[in-house]
Amino acid sequence: MKSQKGITLISLILYVIVLLVITAIIGTISTFFYKNIKNINEDSKSVAEFNKFNMYFLEEVKRDNNNVDEISEDKTAISFKSGNSFLYKDNAIFFNGVKICNDVNSASFKFYEESGTQNNRIVVVNLSIGKNFSYSKTMNYVLESISI
Repeated sequence: MKSQKGITLISLILYVIVLLVITAIIGTISTFFYKNIKNINEDSKSVAEFNKFNMYFLEEVKRDNNNVDEISEDKTAISFKSGNSFLYKDNAIFFNGVKICNDVNSASFKFYEESGTQNNRIVVVNLSIGKNFSYSKTMNYVLESISI
């Protein structure tokens, strides 16, 4: 009897099935990888939008002899004695009527004075920014001291 050392039909089918399984596994892993990369990009956009707001708001809060003039009843707008104001509407935050942040889900402003040894004046800002994956943060800003 002769020895047949070739690829039989059964071994060929097994090779094809194994290659299909390996290709499916690699495809699934790469799909999850690229979805996560997309999520990270969206998260970083949300953090960048928060940083833009934070830059403008810190400048206003740290201004000398500045104080909160008024907060709207629905807590979506705040104005300062310096004449500058921040407003949340239409999923954006406006600084003196100029849009500075996009994709804002919610924003609220609150002001209170802390009694004690330092008598701090504190503005509390609660922001939620982002489309699919929102970045939420509550920040307490202490107003600069008023010179006497």
